[in-house]
Amino acid sequence: MNRSEILWRLRQAVRDHPKVPLSPEPITSRALDNPVDTFTLRLEEAGGTVFDARKLGFQECLDRVLKMTGADEICWEDPDVLVANGIPHKIRDKNAFDKNELVFSSHSKGVSTLPIVLNVRPLALHHIESAKLSAGSSRLAIAETGSVFFCSGRRRMRLLLGLVPNRVTFLDVNQIVSNSQEAFSSDLPLKKSSLISFISGPSQTGDIEATLVRGVHGPTGWYVILTDPSNH
Repeated sequence: MNRSEILWRLRQAVRDHPKVPLSPEPITSRALDNPVDTFTLRLEEAGGTVFDARKLGFQECLDRVLKMTGADEICWEDPDVLVANGIPHKIRDKNAFDKNELVFSSHSKGVSTLPIVLNVRPLALHHIESAKLSAGSSRLAIAETGSVFFCSGRRRMRLLLGLVPNRVTFLDVNQIVSNSQEAFSSDLPLKKSSLISFISGPSQTGDIEATLVRGVHGPTGWYVILTDPSNH
């Protein structure tokens, strides 16, 4: 059955049905009383894991992610991940994030230390493919769907998000909105972006013989660390 025949059948099916008048008033969504708790619930229902640095501390959260992923290195997406979340760090080349290089930190036996020491290696595909954990941040999240907003304009950011099997995202709790209506009413950084997406949990699809498969389109391990930089 081709597209034209499908559309014809749909038109025939609804031809004799009465038309339902549309309301001229815009549909508004209810704001949630506790967006943080709802975001955590929805993301964990989708297979993700949420840690709250306000309760556990940053190092404890990061150590738990390292332990769960078996990673001894973290590939960092951009400097905002560290700066915006007040994470103490040192970097050997201050311009490394602006170059076509891979910025990473090493964590012996899966234990983090502060300040985090950042090193640099070439942004080669075999280095990306051998990595276990990438780290990024998000400026916005939607509570009712457990979705995190990503906006990328750099090749390194796209590679780390798409190819590394585990992802940890640092999310400011003050940037969690109740619903998509609030999200698209906010000031999203869209102008200089080549990749814009809302992601809800680890990559999973049921298109292959109706069997749920993870990791086809992105990370199989999805972690979010909640922060509150305003309290630093």
